[in-house]
Parts: sequence; C-alpha cells; structure tokens
Amino acid sequence: MALTTNPQVWKILSVVFIIMALILGVLFYFKDIFVTLLLGVCLIFITCKLRTLYHHVFRRRLPDGWFKTFILIVIVVASLSAMYWLVDHTVTEIQDVMYITTQDFSDDATLLDVYSARIAQFIPSKVEAVVFTSENLAKMKSFFLKELGSSIPILTKQLLTALLIVPLLFYLYFRRGKRLLQRFYLSIPKKFSRSVKCTVVDASRELNDYFTGKLIQSAVIALICVIGFSISGVKAWLFFGLLAGILNIIPFIGPLLGAIPPLFIALLDPSGSVALGVLVTVVVAQLVDNFYLQPFMLSSRVKLDPLLAILLVLAFAKLFGALGMILAIPIYSVFKITLRELYSELILVYGKH
Repeated sequence: MALTTNPQVWKILSVVFIIMALILGVLFYFKDIFVTLLLGVCLIFITCKLRTLYHHVFRRRLPDGWFKTFILIVIVVASLSAMYWLVDHTVTEIQDVMYITTQDFSDDATLLDVYSARIAQFIPSKVEAVVFTSENLAKMKSFFLKELGSSIPILTKQLLTALLIVPLLFYLYFRRGKRLLQRFYLSIPKKFSRSVKCTVVDASRELNDYFTGKLIQSAVIALICVIGFSISGVKAWLFFGLLAGILNIIPFIGPLLGAIPPLFIALLDPSGSVALGVLVTVVVAQLVDNFYLQPFMLSSRVKLDPLLAILLVLAFAKLFGALGMILAIPIYSVFKITLRELYSELILVYGKH
C-alpha cells in the first residue's frame, strides 16, 4: 500500500515521534528511577505469570476455603525460604573456597595474587612477563577496589528506592490498575479512542509475547548452566547458574557477564578442570540459545527482521549502554505500534491526499 502524501499526517506523526523520543530520553536520563520502575514492572510480570500458573495447577483442582489459602501461604513461605537459603549458601561456599585457597599462599597475599598464580599456568611465559607485571597487577587491584567502593553506595540507593516504589507499583496495578486504565480511555477524545485502545492492546500483547519468550529463554539457559556447573564442581553452582540465565537477557555481552563470576571461582581450583567445565557449559548454553531458542522460539513470538534487531541493539547500546541493549526491541515495538495506529487514524481523519 502506497504511503500518504498528505503533509498534515506526516507533521502530526513527526510531532508525536519527537515527543515519544523526548520522553524516552528523559527516562534514560533519570536512569536510577527508570531502572527501579522497570524492576517493578518485571516483578509484576513474573507475579502475573506465577498467579496464572497457580490458577491452572492448584486453584481449579482445590476446593474453595481455608485449604486453598493454606496452600498459597505454604508456596509463598517456601519460595522466600528458598531465596534466603540460596543467598546464604552461596555466600558461605564462596567464603569457604576463598579461605581454603589463600592457605596455600603467604599471609599478606591478596586474592589478586591467587588469581595471577592460577592463571599463570595456563598462559605462555612471554605473555605472563608482559601482562602480569607488578605494575599491571597494582593497577588492576586499584581498579577493582575503586569500582567496588563506588558500586556499594549506588546499590544501596537503588535498593532504598526500590523499597519505596515497587510496593506502590504493585498496589496501583493489582488494586487500581483497571480503574486507572478506564480513566485514561475516558480522557481520550472519542474520535481517537478506538485507535488508542488498539495501540494499548497490541503493544501489551507484543510486549507480553516478547518478555514471555525472554523468560523461557532465560529459564532454559539457567537450567543448562545449573546442570553444567553442578557437574563441573563449581561452588555455589545453583546461584551462578541462575545468574547466567538472568544475565543472558542482555544481548551479546550478557553471556560473557554470566560466565565471568563462576569462572573466577573455578580458577581458584588448581587443577583447571573446573574452569574447563565452566567454559564448556557456557559454550553449550550459547549453542542452544543461538541455534534453537532465538531462531525458532523468539522469532515466532516477535516478528522482527534479525538484521534490524541487531542494528537496533547496537544503536541503543551506543546511546544508552547495557540497559538500552535490553530494551531496544521492546521500545521499537512500542514506537512501531503507536505510530502505525496513529497513521491509520490520521488517514481516516485527513485522507491520503
């Protein structure tokens, strides 16, 4: 179908596009608040999926009354207990392996000295002499300490912000979500109400399909990594496997980020077999992801040309960093659906010529 030549249509579309781009820029400018909002939305999305799963598995099969409430309470308490155990067990195992490893070195040896000694046996001596000099090791130590020191206040601030905003988002969505959406529809002029409703419905459906696919993708990657890390003998294998699945959401660099923490722990083992097992596991997970999950599962849920997807991810990475890489395709979907529905409505109002 040929595009319209009516200048009024393109003027309005351009204005709307600029407004949406400005809103997007403001959100990324206030990145801390934006990340907290995204965290709340993700938690709401996962909660809705779990509620749907509970409805299909338990609610239809259990009689109404106190027993159903008791089962729900047991599930919630068991989930929170499992999360606490996971964190506590992970911290304990990492502390143990670091303590045992440092016993082979002098009392004043740092963890960086341990890593340099472990890695030195896997690289040529000439490379070691150039890379692992005392000056370079001092710079690396200073860099890691600086980054660690600067990240703690940021994480603390992010946590406090989340504790304030996320519960409010849950309340607004589950208690007043439908009422707020109805008020929003009523505030729209009647001649645009149909178009706005179609935009909201289509965008919601496409975003739901995309994030459902990403959730399944992360779950499969996490399962592969949990099994592989467990067989390899990595300490805290359950935590690192789940972390690899979560970080896999970030295109391109996510798999690398997911492999670094277990690899650091595996390198503390002097044999090198644990580190090799971690590398094999990550490679297998990425082969499954790149040759099955993305081309067959995600492509069926998100109708987007692969080349365009790569260009979008690279462009958003340049503009907004890792967060932009994660949100590139969802933002594109919202822009596409909004401008498409607005274009159709403007054609009806102003005509094609």
